[in-house]
This record gives sequence, C-alpha cells and structure tokens, in this order.
Amino acid sequence: EHPDQPYLDERCEREGAGCKGVYRVRKGKVELVTKELDRPNGLAISNDGRFLWVCNSAKEGPSWSAFFLSDALPLVRSFVLDSRSLGQDLTPGPGRPGASDGFRVDVEGRIWSTIPGGIAVIHPARNTVLAEVRFKTNTSNVEFGDNGDVFVTGVGHLWRLRRQ
Repeated sequence: EHPDQPYLDERCEREGAGCKGVYRVRKGKVELVTKELDRPNGLAISNDGRFLWVCNSAKEGPSWSAFFLSDALPLVRSFVLDSRSLGQDLTPGPGRPGASDGFRVDVEGRIWSTIPGGIAVIHPARNTVLAEVRFKTNTSNVEFGDNGDVFVTGVGHLWRLRRQ
C-alpha cells in the first residue's frame, strides 16, 4: 500500500459525519454540498464564480473536480481533471511522495496545485498540464504573492518561485 498519511479515514468512519464530504454554512445551517469524493481537500472558486473546484487527495492519485455552483444541493459535478484526462502521470511514486493538497486559481483560470512531490500548473480549458516543478518531498499548499511570486509549502520547507 502507498505510504500515506492517515488522513483521519478511520476516525471519520468511526466518529465523523458518516461520510467524507464538502460542506458549506448557509444562513447558520451546515449543509452537505457533495459526498462524491473520497478525500476532498483543497477548495477554490473559479474566476467567473460559476464553479467550485475541489481537489481530491485520493491515495491512487489527485484529481480536481468542478462543481456548478447553485442553491440546489447536492452540487452537480461538471467535469474532472486527473492523470488520465490530462495525459500526464501525477500519481505518487518514487521521488513523488504524498498527495495533492492546497491549490489556487490564477487570473487566467489556471490551477496551481500541489501534487505528489511537487506542484503542477493545469489549464482546465485545454485539459493539459502546462508545467511541473518537482521538489521530491510532500508539498502542502500554494499561495500567490506580489510581483509574480508563488509560495509553496512542504514538509519543513517554504519555497518561493517566480511566475513569468
């Protein structure tokens, strides 16, 4: 089995809400948005405000699902980006430890996401990975800074990259 973080899988089943899901609070009430994903993790809203992006940190490999935002629940998954649809191996393996975690959507609508052992820049409209940076350690989050800076966190590390 993949050397994975416990991710509270067993505790969720034993003590949790009965399912792993994405929730929202609306008018003081907690609502289940979707329970379609095994390990929902990072969240982002598309630039046009039409979609909720959710990263699934599954052991077998990351995926990013776009859910059409509406008042009606559960939200409907519109499409999924993963290794198969992107035509690129983003799964854990030698030199690629960990899982996907945090991500951001830039002003062009591209997804900058942690992946096993690094980060990837994904163009959802083109269904392609534009770039990868491999750190060969677990990565956990991505944040945009000023003047094109991209900050990436990982086990015991903080990296700064420069966007062109």
